[in-house]
Amino acid sequence: MRGMNIKRGMLLGTSAVAALLAAPAFAGDTTNEQAELQARLDALKARLSSLENGSQAQQGTSAERVAPAQAVTGGAFPGSWKLPGSDTSISFSGYVKSDAFFTMNAPSTAIGDSFILSNIPIKSAAANSQGGDFRMHARQSRIRFETRTPTDWGNLVTRIEGDFFGPAGNQRVSNSDAFRVRQAYGVLGPVLAGQTQSTFMDEDTFAEMVDNFGPSGDTNVRQTQIRYTYEMGPGMFLDGSIENPETAIQSSSGAGCPLALQGQLGCGQRLGRGALLQLQPRQLL
Repeated sequence: MRGMNIKRGMLLGTSAVAALLAAPAFAGDTTNEQAELQARLDALKARLSSLENGSQAQQGTSAERVAPAQAVTGGAFPGSWKLPGSDTSISFSGYVKSDAFFTMNAPSTAIGDSFILSNIPIKSAAANSQGGDFRMHARQSRIRFETRTPTDWGNLVTRIEGDFFGPAGNQRVSNSDAFRVRQAYGVLGPVLAGQTQSTFMDEDTFAEMVDNFGPSGDTNVRQTQIRYTYEMGPGMFLDGSIENPETAIQSSSGAGCPLALQGQLGCGQRLGRGALLQLQPRQLL
């Protein structure tokens, strides 16, 4: 019996020693597992950060990506786009307008399609006693085409603009008013060549009106010309141009005369001649 107790004591002691020896081993395994998990977590964080940085870099590259050579992109001025494969910006613009006239004592044929004061019949005229008339048209509607191309001498600007105040059509059928050119010119640096408003006009002071003819008494003429603009200072310019001349001759009775009959049959009164050379200083306020 006593021997058995001794054996039990020895067994229990051996077990206790084994447990004490095994405890540090278990603790060491737990620490290793924690370190391994932390390393994996750090690796996942690094991988996630790398993916985020790559995504941001890809977005930045996409935003800065250059369009293909044949793609249509925005132009250099509002409402324009670039011709594929070039630096030329183009635009199409214009407007649609309808005008209506009512005359109380004269037909619309006497007044015309614009409000021109000199066309109003006087009381003694037969047209003043033919009753009222009504007229509508859309002849002032305009179409405009413009280009701008950068060059070593500055922007090359071209512009073509027209409306439908050409010869009128038959009002009973189609009202097919013909297209006419208002402006067609090019500008390179200080030089302008083509048809546009005369240099004699000051466009900055031209009154804006609903009627196409504009206010009475203002100079309103478009001429083919070559114009040079010199900048004298901030906001100050001097324009000089050579323009197409135009002669108007009127007879003593008020009727027009051919130029070949000047001085004959009473055709000797010269009303005006477009200037060959014009100079105009202007200032932008």
